[in-house]
Amino acid sequence: MTLLDPLKLLTIRLPLSPLSLENHRLLERYKVGGICLFRGEYTRLTDILDLLERLFDLLGPQTLISVDQEGGSVVRLPQLPTSPGGFALSSANDPELTYAVAHLQARALRLCGFNVNFAPLLDINNNPRNPVIADRALGITAEGVIRHALPFLKAHQDAGILAVGKHFPGHGDTHVDSHYGLPVLDKDFDQLEALELKPYRAAFDAGLEAVMTAHIVFPRLSSKPATLSPEILGYLRQNMNFDGLVFTDALDMKAVVGESPPWEVALDALEAGADNLLVLDSATLEQTFERFQPTSHQMKASLERFERTVQKYPFKPPQREELSELLSKGRSSIVSVARKAVTARGVIPALKAHTPTLFLIPPNVRGGGANDSDSIGARLREEVGKRLEKAVVLEYDPENPDLDELESELQWAEVIIFVTVQRTSMQGGQIKIAQRLKTHVLDKAAHSQPNCATSRGGPPNGPIRPNAVHANLWNPFLSLELPTVSTFGFSEASVQALIYALEQAAFPGTFEVNSLETEHV
Repeated sequence: MTLLDPLKLLTIRLPLSPLSLENHRLLERYKVGGICLFRGEYTRLTDILDLLERLFDLLGPQTLISVDQEGGSVVRLPQLPTSPGGFALSSANDPELTYAVAHLQARALRLCGFNVNFAPLLDINNNPRNPVIADRALGITAEGVIRHALPFLKAHQDAGILAVGKHFPGHGDTHVDSHYGLPVLDKDFDQLEALELKPYRAAFDAGLEAVMTAHIVFPRLSSKPATLSPEILGYLRQNMNFDGLVFTDALDMKAVVGESPPWEVALDALEAGADNLLVLDSATLEQTFERFQPTSHQMKASLERFERTVQKYPFKPPQREELSELLSKGRSSIVSVARKAVTARGVIPALKAHTPTLFLIPPNVRGGGANDSDSIGARLREEVGKRLEKAVVLEYDPENPDLDELESELQWAEVIIFVTVQRTSMQGGQIKIAQRLKTHVLDKAAHSQPNCATSRGGPPNGPIRPNAVHANLWNPFLSLELPTVSTFGFSEASVQALIYALEQAAFPGTFEVNSLETEHV
């Protein structure tokens, strides 16, 4: 490595897709210090391993190969075992299980070749209106976050993965998503020390070696977002004595994109105190490589931190046989966490195999997965079909549901499980369905109408007193004023945990949704 090679301070985005000839030539010419693998076309793990082998051949071991593999709603590699999500770990409230899940997750990444995971979140999600953190957080209090962040961190270190705590100095109390706008928090350092910075101090004491900045303006501290603020990053270095690697959040996010080209934004971040700059605008990469020319003074300390990091966490080619063995061992710790996480509010009936049950499910969800879309409908349909012999699955359109079809289906069901998978707000059609379910339950309870035999297999005689349950598979702060089961995620393990909890009427989770203001619709 050239002693003062500015390209070692750049991490660029490549999709989880075949390496194009153009990108291959670009990487042959410009030996960047980092690659962040993002959403793409690949669905087969073998293709991803092939891609990583090619990157190793091109760039060598002194490269940071990173991924956003938080778990839950942010999973770039769904082929690998991952955590059900931050809130799920928090609700299960078992630090030993948190370690087990995180170690399995980190070990799988390492065997693929990755040496950096942009996790854990150290954000405290104490704002239920937060549109970007929410279920990703490990808790809604500093103590809760620390309780699970430390075993998550240790698990990654033990697996040989550089864990990156994010988003410094804290993104949990915002109500603007920095991908699309500029969040502002009116807090000074004393207020941050009283809450947001507590997980960071605890993580530093436990050996955290890297952080990622937040694109948030703290007007009492600086006129610039934390990523570009010498005052805020200076506080991290001087007052918190942190000498690890500082990654910026992506520099193509709306919160920091202005009139300046990306290489100037990267230089500003470096001057403020960041070390590794996530330049993800693929359209201007070659221009950025040519024009990113910091002074030797700016580069020296950052390059020393970079070299220290790649010496400890070198990029390695995939270890296919060991990975295959790991994947064959099962994912019992993930299933255990998902089951222990499930909570309930209100009276939830126990489902029996013979109970006439109607599941209302959305066909898919846009999340943080490899392709930004998840076929939740197929996953639920498969799990329901395996476990509940008299259950029927009906897909609905969250925006424009067919209420006439719903009306006919409601007549035979003794239990209706209304599934939502929403990140920031309920859609209009979902609110209409919830209102109809409330009316239906009240009407049936009041009139105790006798049931008639139907093709759905309902009992031939006796009154129907239906129950309607809201199964919330994402943001727990979104409520439809029905008895509610929350899983805090929509992963395969979380879906299995939902059905198990409904069958057993077992809801052991400790997460108290009502401890924060909840949005009722």
